[in-house]
Amino acid sequence: MSTRQRCYVPLTLDAFAARLRTADGPAPETSDGRDRAGGQHATHGHGTNALIVAEAGAQVCAVEPGQLALGGEEAELAEYEAFAGAAALAAGLATAGGAASRRLVLAADAPRGALEQLEGRIHRLREPLRLADVVSGHVDEPEAVARARAGDDGAGGDEEAAAALADEDLLWYDVSELGDLAAEASRP
Repeated sequence: MSTRQRCYVPLTLDAFAARLRTADGPAPETSDGRDRAGGQHATHGHGTNALIVAEAGAQVCAVEPGQLALGGEEAELAEYEAFAGAAALAAGLATAGGAASRRLVLAADAPRGALEQLEGRIHRLREPLRLADVVSGHVDEPEAVARARAGDDGAGGDEEAAAALADEDLLWYDVSELGDLAAEASRP
């Protein structure tokens, strides 16, 4: 049985980029000698496996281990629903208060016991998640938020924009690419 549990962290790319900008020091290496954050180059000198990407108390989406034990299509569907739940939460973050940030959903392997189930697939972190826990990121394409805002007729406001954004697909990125992606998104 695994000692880790996959969870999906809803963020915005802007919030992640801000965390990277405030990180200090060189990126530690994994046991196989590779830097999980893509090294100094990928994170422009700011990446670190110790970087906290989600604080204790943050809400994430996850699948209960018992559902994964079912295997096959049932397990795949449960994983997809947890991912989609995090993407919907990230849409709310990306459009709140008229914001126009791209969604970022981090797939992370949390230590067993680090998640407290709140309701359905929604869990609360009992301890922070670090960049070292992240296995991939899923981000809106650059034009997605503008399309969602353009479809908002003003009557629905942030909720309508979030719903439109939730219909957009997310692009997959390896954890080693997230630093460059955040740096690119931070450029004016």
